Amino acid sequence: MESNLLAEPPVEEQKNIGIVDKGIPILLKWKRVDEYICFILLNGVLQINFRQEHTKVDISIPTASISVIYKDNKLKSYSLRGLVDGGWDKFMEEKISHVKKIVEEWTSLKRKHENNVGFVPVKKINNNV
Repeated sequence: MESNLLAEPPVEEQKNIGIVDKGIPILLKWKRVDEYICFILLNGVLQINFRQEHTKVDISIPTASISVIYKDNKLKSYSLRGLVDGGWDKFMEEKISHVKKIVEEWTSLKRKHENNVGFVPVKKINNNV
């Protein structure tokens, strides 16, 4: 796996996306289904690993970015603003539909349990994108 990692991100990615490092990522919640396994981390990252295609999508709230690791281990990062302004291809459209479904499901769980003091709520998502 280390042989596929780049020593430094490409210059284009360094310009558009700032690095936010707040220490060790802590797993808040995870879910595994036939299509994917996803994780919400304390640092504001939602990671979805699509099992059939061996593709990973990371959505970072602190950096307002989406990174995709394709099955050939190529990394592509997008600013959220760039995707909103410029649009996305069919591949990203499909992945974003899964992201929306996951976020809606987890936020609906929070709404269902708001009166239960023993329930640990998920972190609020910034919808100003």
